[in-house]
Amino acid sequence: MCAEIIENSVPFSESISNCALRDLPKITSKYLIQGRQTSSSNFSNEICLKSFAIKVSELNVGIAMELWKTFLYHMERDVIESDDTKSENMALILDHLMSSFLDNVCLVNQVKTG
Repeated sequence: MCAEIIENSVPFSESISNCALRDLPKITSKYLIQGRQTSSSNFSNEICLKSFAIKVSELNVGIAMELWKTFLYHMERDVIESDDTKSENMALILDHLMSSFLDNVCLVNQVKTG
């Protein structure tokens, strides 16, 4: 599904709105890889960040941790270790996504009693 989304140039906000929660880290990574190769950003518009925030608020702890590891990988690979000018764009993209993630993630498991 992820490769099909990228190849058909589906906007990130539409991709995440229609994806299963377990696919969110993979789809996010695919778009970050695409963002590494271009100078444009599909991540910083308000619609995109709202769609992302809605999905993040629904994540369970395991998938939230996978998404956080995705951010850390791309931060290290595309910003810290990169010497080209695209690293500034990637830093902005990651800033928007990581901020939205931290504002909306819920890392507390709900335990049923009784």
